[in-house]
Amino acid sequence: MANHSRACATRLTAYLHDLERRAGARALALQTSDSRSGWRRGLLCQLAEHRLLMPLDQVLGVLALPRTITAVPGTARWMLGIINRHGELLQVYDLRGLLLAELSGSQRRSMALVIAGTGQGFAVTVDRVLGLRRAHWDAPGATRTELPPALAATLIGDCVIDQARIPVVDPARIAQLPGLSLGLKPRTCRGSP
Repeated sequence: MANHSRACATRLTAYLHDLERRAGARALALQTSDSRSGWRRGLLCQLAEHRLLMPLDQVLGVLALPRTITAVPGTARWMLGIINRHGELLQVYDLRGLLLAELSGSQRRSMALVIAGTGQGFAVTVDRVLGLRRAHWDAPGATRTELPPALAATLIGDCVIDQARIPVVDPARIAQLPGLSLGLKPRTCRGSP
């Protein structure tokens, strides 16, 4: 019976390795075909009444806003605080307050996008994550007067999704905004998952 269990485990392991290899090859093929055809992937988000697309290669993760956020005294109102994510301390910013001058605070329905920053990651809150989208985007059109200036300063393009013109936001430009201070050094917490 032990030999039968060992054989089943070996077959299952081989099957999982083969499945992982095929999935990786398929993902690489899709990525290559997208880059040749001009398609790019982005994460569609809702921020107040604005729908925004963020390039997927700059978003490290999406998480529900944790209930406990450690406040940092003496910071701007749009800095919600710090959270521990897999042993890494991440600064969390209220994107509404930063880009739209509408402070929403930490709301239960808010989602946090973990962004690859320059030197360290950080997180920004959005009202909703609407899903992954593939789109062609080009340089932003004429100055978008309907957008707040801070939001317009982060745009790298426009795309069409569901017959609507959607601004494409560059998270690297968010990190460079004068109001965003990424002054804390990342630390690893011992004993954290």
